[in-house]
Formats: sequence, C-alpha cells, structure tokens
Amino acid sequence: MPMIRSSVGKLAFNTNGISVLTTAVLLFFVAGCASSYHVNTEFSDDGTNTIVMANNEIKIEGGLKYHGESHIDEWGAAYRVERRCYLDIRKTEYPGGRVTYDLMLKYIGVDWLNMETGRSLELVIDGRSRILSGEGKVSREKDPSGEFVTESLDYSVSRDFLIRLAEAESVSVVITGHEGEVKGYFNEDNLANVRRFVHEFVRTERQVHDKTG
Repeated sequence: MPMIRSSVGKLAFNTNGISVLTTAVLLFFVAGCASSYHVNTEFSDDGTNTIVMANNEIKIEGGLKYHGESHIDEWGAAYRVERRCYLDIRKTEYPGGRVTYDLMLKYIGVDWLNMETGRSLELVIDGRSRILSGEGKVSREKDPSGEFVTESLDYSVSRDFLIRLAEAESVSVVITGHEGEVKGYFNEDNLANVRRFVHEFVRTERQVHDKTG
C-alpha cells in the first residue's frame, strides 16, 4: 500500500467571535482569493515517488454569479459559486532516476465544459503564449447532488517550463472545451505556491531525465 504524507502552509484566522461554521461558509464564497501551499507525497511499493502541489485554486472569470435577493441564503450570501478551477503540479520520480512533471487541471462548474485531450490549455506567461496538450482520458464526474460537475486532465511539461513558470510575474490561463472556454489568472498566492514548489522540488535536482516540452 502506498504511504502518503501531507504538508500544509501555515494559516491563521482571527474569527473575532464568528462561529467556525460561519467562517467556513465565508471562506467558501471567497474561493479563489487565497490558495494555501499544500503538498502531498506518495511512496509506492515499486519505488515510485510522487509529489503533488495540491489545491492550487486559481482566480477565474464567472466564478461567482449574483442571484439577487430572492436567492439570498441563511448566511445572507447573494452570490453563488458557478465555477472553480485548480491547476496543480505533479512530480514523479521513477526507480532508475527518471523524473516527469505534469500540470493537473481540475474544473468544477454547474455546467459541463467538455474538455478533450489535445491543445486545450493555454498559459500566457509574461505575455508569451504556450499551448499545452492534454494526455490520457478526461475524468468526468457529477456531484451526488447533481448540482456540480468535475472534469480533470493532465498536461505533461518539462523541468525548464516549470522554472520559467516560477520566474513569471504574470500568468493568464485559458481552458478550451466543446462547450466554450474558461479564462483565469494566477494571483500572488498562486505564483508564490509555484515558486515555493519549484524551489523545493524542481531546482534541487542535479540531474533530471524528464519529458521535453
């Protein structure tokens, strides 16, 4: 059985008397404004070591929609979460020294985006566009409540690409699907997460055998 470790960036909240439940709801509705640093490490029996920077939620257009007074819930929130997007990084170390890197895209929304493999993810890094091709099968799931859908796809990248991403001052994101596109960007927390992951797990490699890209 794989052994999993988890490390989370330090967070501190001063609720000033607000209940824990209310605080959780408030955090949910400001999703995308803050993205804490979180790394999972998994060691497999065959000697493979997988390190994932997880829960890196980026800011996207149309993430929150105003629904008016008739839709205000018991917490007084007139906005509803319509879309969320996560762009995580995975580093996989194989026995023998081979190392690969992937961007892991996860889209959550009230409507299907219908992503497909191929050239479906564009990153504009400091004004320069790079279009990535998804690999493998798109994972598609529907929430048990039927309210939200989730689509996930991985994109192979190189070590040099991740270093360039970590050195960026601005990163815009465009996700393309059969039902339209989603636009977003990295905020300061997202950029800090990438820089920290690359500093801790990518730049430290003295000799890396990875896929080019």
